[in-house]
Amino acid sequence: MRRGWLASGLLLMLGCAGCSSSSSPSGVTGTATGDPAQGEYLVTALIDCAACHTSDPTKPFAGGTQFPIDNAGHFVYSRNLTPDPATGLKLTEDQFIQALQTGEDFTNHGQALLVMPWPNLRWMTTDDLKALYAFLQGLPPVSNAVPADNKGPAGAQGPVPLPTTYNEGEEPRPLPPVNSPDPLGPPGAPTTTPDPGNAVRGAAILPLAYAKMPNFANRTPEEQASFGRGSYLVNAAACSDCHTNKNGSSRNMTPGSSFLQIPADSYLIGGATFSDPTALNTVLKQTRSMSQNLIGKANGYFGSHTYLQFASEIDAMAHTDNNPPLSMGWPMPADLFRNLREQDLIDIYTYMRILAEDYDHTAQADKATQDPARFCKSNSDCQSGQTCSVDSSSSKTVNNQCLTKTCATDADCDACQTCTNKSCAAPSASSSCLTSGI
Repeated sequence: MRRGWLASGLLLMLGCAGCSSSSSPSGVTGTATGDPAQGEYLVTALIDCAACHTSDPTKPFAGGTQFPIDNAGHFVYSRNLTPDPATGLKLTEDQFIQALQTGEDFTNHGQALLVMPWPNLRWMTTDDLKALYAFLQGLPPVSNAVPADNKGPAGAQGPVPLPTTYNEGEEPRPLPPVNSPDPLGPPGAPTTTPDPGNAVRGAAILPLAYAKMPNFANRTPEEQASFGRGSYLVNAAACSDCHTNKNGSSRNMTPGSSFLQIPADSYLIGGATFSDPTALNTVLKQTRSMSQNLIGKANGYFGSHTYLQFASEIDAMAHTDNNPPLSMGWPMPADLFRNLREQDLIDIYTYMRILAEDYDHTAQADKATQDPARFCKSNSDCQSGQTCSVDSSSSKTVNNQCLTKTCATDADCDACQTCTNKSCAAPSASSSCLTSGI
């Protein structure tokens, strides 16, 4: 297993030193039946719970981070996930699963959780959700009272029942049970086909249509199984939340028949923009980042990079083809992915590579996404040919940003910069890229 770090706005040491192995700490009414070791793996290698649920580095997983949800001053806070009897996670295992499968906000009854990526996590198996709960119940209790939410109009959205059919993609697809009857066995035989890697479930929760992947049927059984496992890891986590961007959103968030639908024409094509937290500017040497196009036919990362290149960049947490290497843009959790088992990293690569090669991308916007905008205090912080803008009278979009790189198109410039007279210029304060990406 690779060694890494958990990102939470500030860097937190990986793992859970002092975590109890008990699945039922004193003071907690619920009983955990899942595998805490599996839960720990999911939390420290795939699902970056600590990033949102840690506001104080000395109190990991204790919540309290405020997230604005609109421009009218409304917000929500991340919950305390530790088993502290007074301020921590008080949900039973069944309630915890219900919260992640439906978005039920047990703190604000009748409302849906906001910001929390339950629309992704809901597709995980019940066993994995139980494992997450078991891991959280084994954390050291941390006292941290979280303030009340102020959701405003967004509080009208209620929980969404978990369907028996995957319904967020181009085609509806039945969800297979965890252990389905063996279709190759004799009629009436009690044998079952286990799905230990969740490859069958992963194949079911693909947002794209298999009808647009005619070559997939010609892939070897080993490739198809790896693809399914990779799909489970990618789609039950939150990769699409950052790497799918259509008009500033990764999903249709308007209540109705297409609520939570993932736009196939933008799926994993990147283009979302993120302003780095001020505390990370000097650490990452970046001020703004843009999610990368992953599967586009011409501009997608996985169509032009080998597995070894992908693995080495995850391990280095940097784009090593830049000179000098450029740290991956915030909030990409490469520090977490460094802890993935080798086979899981291979399966993620296989999934992305097959989508890049086999899917009919005709209707997809194959975006030429941009590198992170470099943070600077002087010209020496910039690449050759760039200058550092530090004019305090200018708008924040210009301050402490490397500019004037020679360019032919906007794609040659850094996030949200434009190619003007063959020189990269800062975005205007009104640029839609700053808020909605490309």
